[in-house]
Amino acid sequence: MDMNDTIDYAASVEDVFTMLTDEEFQSRKCIETKAVRHEVKIYDRGGSTVIDTRRAVPTDRFPDFARAIVGRTITIVQQDTWHAASADGTRTGTIHVTVEGVPIWLKGTLRLSSTAAGTHEIIRGTLHASVPLVGSKLERAAMPALEAAVNAEERVGVTWLAERAAD
Repeated sequence: MDMNDTIDYAASVEDVFTMLTDEEFQSRKCIETKAVRHEVKIYDRGGSTVIDTRRAVPTDRFPDFARAIVGRTITIVQQDTWHAASADGTRTGTIHVTVEGVPIWLKGTLRLSSTAAGTHEIIRGTLHASVPLVGSKLERAAMPALEAAVNAEERVGVTWLAERAAD
């Protein structure tokens, strides 16, 4: 199942990248997604910036059949890898999301590019669940949670950037 989302920020690509690679921002994002616990690690790997997040989230809003498969909470492991900026300041990267103990994952691409109003972030990926008979049903059940995570990132990001602009 394909995922195509965009977020627009009223800030430069460099300011958005600085935000995305800040541990406090990533923690706020995890909390906004209702994580009951989370971990964040940000590090350099061969000139790319890697953001590893791990968060346990409740499944109380999942359909009953999905909760029967995954339980009361799931642990989502996400790795975003951002490459160095290109000559025009654009940044690209990859996203990889897995759910511990469940054969479902998202793999895709990330892009930050400059616009007249600030920065446009594009998140594209493919969600896949390899569960016999119910895989596509599980993908449809998981997609709203992924969309909610993107919406949470946007809310936290807009607030984060506004707080820093006021300083």
